Amino acid sequence: LAHRLAGIPEDGAASFELRRAGLAETEEHLDGAWVGLHRPAVGALMLDEVDAAGRTAIHRRLALLLEALPAGPWRDGRRAWHAAHGAGPEDAPRALLALGLDFASRGRPGEALTVLDRAAQANGADPRLAAELAVARGEVLEAVGRRDEAVGALSAGAHLARDLGDEGLAVRALVATAAAWRGLGDEGQAARLAQDALDQLVDRPEDPSLPAALLLCAESERLQGRPLRAGQLFERCVQISQARGDARSGALARGGLGLLAFEEGGLERALRYLEEQASWLRVQGRANALIPTLVDIAAVWRCLGRVDRALESIGEADDVARFANLPYLRALAGIGRAAVSLAVGDLEGASRILGRARVAIDPEGPAGARLAFREVQGQ
Repeated sequence: LAHRLAGIPEDGAASFELRRAGLAETEEHLDGAWVGLHRPAVGALMLDEVDAAGRTAIHRRLALLLEALPAGPWRDGRRAWHAAHGAGPEDAPRALLALGLDFASRGRPGEALTVLDRAAQANGADPRLAAELAVARGEVLEAVGRRDEAVGALSAGAHLARDLGDEGLAVRALVATAAAWRGLGDEGQAARLAQDALDQLVDRPEDPSLPAALLLCAESERLQGRPLRAGQLFERCVQISQARGDARSGALARGGLGLLAFEEGGLERALRYLEEQASWLRVQGRANALIPTLVDIAAVWRCLGRVDRALESIGEADDVARFANLPYLRALAGIGRAAVSLAVGDLEGASRILGRARVAIDPEGPAGARLAFREVQGQ
């Protein structure tokens, strides 16, 4: 099958042996016979028999075949993968960058980082590509929690972008740096950088970084106790996101409005906004953002006196964190469960649960989890 995809003649002996051994089977389709492999390792062994040029040809052929299928998440992701690996030596770094950005946009930062590292290794002396790769790596490093490294990569990318006169890339790096500092717990630095980015975007209303800058500034205003200004920024982000068809930023902005409503006592309105955000995050598989949202929803249900619904949200958060192997966020779910125990007067149970969630105060973890731990511990 691999040889046929690559356009290399073969006698069919290998596929016959695989079928005879029960490792593959042939199905007749309108476009010919398909060979299905029963074990992933078999495919790896078959590809090992094809040289590098042949593998590149296979990827290129698969990308072309996928291009003919209707667009969709599965098709688009697979096509981007095969297009990147089917590119020639000169085009490979740029194609791998596109693939890494695609992974990042679909909430798969770990895979994005692997691909972007390969792209950086394959890049020659193209300064523009180096700048784009540095910023993209910084964004992904921030997403996986390696924030000190993220700040370094973003600083290098911003410096290169300014040398190239690329204001859009420089402000994109600035926005991501603000997010990294927030994750590191330095809200003052995060707020200053976010406002700087927003000031630079005043004359760039179509810039792709504008929604992210608005979200960062709105959250800073909320944390500093300025709900009116925060609400204005969140509302502006919702409007811009709707106009652009940016569902992600719109969902996150609605979640921000939900937190504002919760803090102001508008529990039903808070629940509506937060559920809207959670629904989008579930569909997109964004575990890192979904878990804190579910913990916030549990807090609203707790205030409404619905302990059963609060525990239901916490249970979902715990399941998502366990499945995605996110220990810090699983600890955050535990903190939410401890808060529910406190609400019903189970001090011993709350203390026991909080003890199991102590990983939340790890300095390497997200600042939000540390703050939540201290808040519940103080009760």
